[in-house]
Amino acid sequence: MRSVTDGGAKELLAIGGRSLLEHALADLEASGITAALVIVSPDKLAIERTLGSRFGAMTLDYAVQESPRGLADALALARPFTTGEPFVCWLPDNFWLGRRPATAQLLAGMARHPDEHGVALIERPLASFDPTATGAAGFVDVAPTAGDDALPILNVHPKGRPPHLPGPTFLKGFPLDLWRFDLFERIERQRRSQAAGKIPAEQDDTPILQELAAEGRLRGVVLRDGALFDCGVPRGYAAACAAITSS
Repeated sequence: MRSVTDGGAKELLAIGGRSLLEHALADLEASGITAALVIVSPDKLAIERTLGSRFGAMTLDYAVQESPRGLADALALARPFTTGEPFVCWLPDNFWLGRRPATAQLLAGMARHPDEHGVALIERPLASFDPTATGAAGFVDVAPTAGDDALPILNVHPKGRPPHLPGPTFLKGFPLDLWRFDLFERIERQRRSQAAGKIPAEQDDTPILQELAAEGRLRGVVLRDGALFDCGVPRGYAAACAAITSS
């Protein structure tokens, strides 16, 4: 994204007069979230200077991930902030444009499953599948349920390995998750395995999601009435800008 950001934080790129991060925070606020922790890298400290300590009715705290050791490593920094409560995680280089907040849909779908972790999902027609735009991560297999918006996730496919897509639609994880407090113990187990040389040094969340799916403790809520844009790539960012202009 350097061709677009000129070396700045991509999370501060503007869409419709508001940065990507502000759009994410606005969705959280509209869903009843009252406090947020923003995790930044050492070269993105301008984010705190730009946003300050409040966003609307939400308080903002900050933590610094000193080196890029993966998403699970970043999530571990949230442990003191969560104080034992469930929390949602949104990766703000993605943009949701819809009539209903994405976070509210995820929380409503998971309300009947207080002991399970949740993943927001996007359903797309198979004809739209394009690895250059869709990426090769976040694909899941689910079990259909009757009268429940939270679908049991049976399998989370490894990153970098697009699954077989039987059609006519496919499901892909939106970078918005609902985590329970036992996440942190799972991260600690990952670290112990790293110390024993059993897994790579980067701590990713995909193995944890796969573990939860195998235990029957992971559900997916399909987001409706909107569209997801991956603004971590120039093509997705340009599409988001065009969509908000025409909305």
